[in-house]
Amino acid sequence: MSEYSNDWLTSGRGRSPRVAWSFSTDGPLTGFSQSRETGESLVADAAGGLTLVDRTGRIVALSRGFHHPAHVAWSDAGLGAVAVDGSRLCVVDGKLKEIWKVDFATEILGVAVTPHGGHVAAALADSTVAVHDRNANRVARFTKSRPVHHLEFVVARPEILVAADYGFVARHRLDGDQTWEEAVLSNTGDLTTTGDGERLLVAAFNRGILVYGGGGQARATFAIEGTPFRVSMSYEPKVVAAATVEGHLYWMTFEGQLRWGAEVPEDVATLVTSPLGDGLTVAFESGRVTKLTWGL
Repeated sequence: MSEYSNDWLTSGRGRSPRVAWSFSTDGPLTGFSQSRETGESLVADAAGGLTLVDRTGRIVALSRGFHHPAHVAWSDAGLGAVAVDGSRLCVVDGKLKEIWKVDFATEILGVAVTPHGGHVAAALADSTVAVHDRNANRVARFTKSRPVHHLEFVVARPEILVAADYGFVARHRLDGDQTWEEAVLSNTGDLTTTGDGERLLVAAFNRGILVYGGGGQARATFAIEGTPFRVSMSYEPKVVAAATVEGHLYWMTFEGQLRWGAEVPEDVATLVTSPLGDGLTVAFESGRVTKLTWGL
């Protein structure tokens, strides 16, 4: 199979999607984020590129002025965050120009930004999470029992969800106060939440996809074929996308009914389900990004 062939889309089970757009970076992917409403994507690659792509796949901004960009996050407000040189947090605008930066004493493991760009968070290797407002003022800093690798702001509430690679998933207010924490006795590859934060999914490898309620209650488990390590769902709990260690990609309803499944040609880095649940963006570790759509 050719590296850029789309034959894999029709070789699986269920209703195959069509490709809305696709592009590739100059080097392996080091970060990918997509805003919910505008559909813009911020992409970082190992060749030093930082690229902003609109909802049609057109490149609208490109920068090579950031050294080793990674762990990006992009908001609907045209404001983004990127980890540079391992421990520097840079906030950029729609032209990918630096607005402000903060240097930390330890490595950044992940970043997040609120949908309207009001707050930015960085998860650090010393097990702390730092939250800053859009003017670079630090509003919170809290410490967990293990380093946080996965973090996501809740759209409808001033809260942030965090998870370690092993050990816990937790919810905090923007002032740092913890709302709840639950043990996850398995490795964690990803987390995703609905817009209101009332459903949270954790890709927990051999335990499947764990489902939590807004208060941290364990609700159910998606038992899919394979070992899930990437997961994403729509703004409301309608559809779920999951990628497995074994190289399969699944598109299913929140009730667990498979709509489409196929073997992927490359390793998946990030999945982003569209808010309405009619499309899926797949970012591969190679630097290839493909937007798939099924329509409503």
